[in-house]
Amino acid sequence: MIVKWHGSDKFNTHLNFQKYSNIALSENNFIDDLYESDILITDYSSVFIDYLLLEKPIIFYSPDLNKYNTKKGFNYEYKDIIPGVLVDSWDAVIHEVKLIENNQDKWIHKRKKIKEFFHEFDDGYNSKRIYEFIKSKI
Repeated sequence: MIVKWHGSDKFNTHLNFQKYSNIALSENNFIDDLYESDILITDYSSVFIDYLLLEKPIIFYSPDLNKYNTKKGFNYEYKDIIPGVLVDSWDAVIHEVKLIENNQDKWIHKRKKIKEFFHEFDDGYNSKRIYEFIKSKI
């Protein structure tokens, strides 16, 4: 398991992951560590939008959804835009991971739909399009 804090958060230094051989702490501000994972477990982070490109399962752990929505809010209707199960306990997270491990992923079609919503292109030529756009403005 890779633990990645949000880029604007300070690392939670009182948590000692070193004693666990199966938990790694990502200490950079990039999300490339997450690309190695089989499942993303996230809260309200937009990291799931990038992760959609991998076409892998996503679990949304949101125990304080109403509080978060009142305090910070969302750009989209959260429950409509998330392409994975919404859970509010770690027991539920573990249950969903076991379902995914047993090939019971019910969110494949929703992930595809949301991926198409956020990613107009998925053909490997985005850098070329950006280059051509910039070149056309010079």
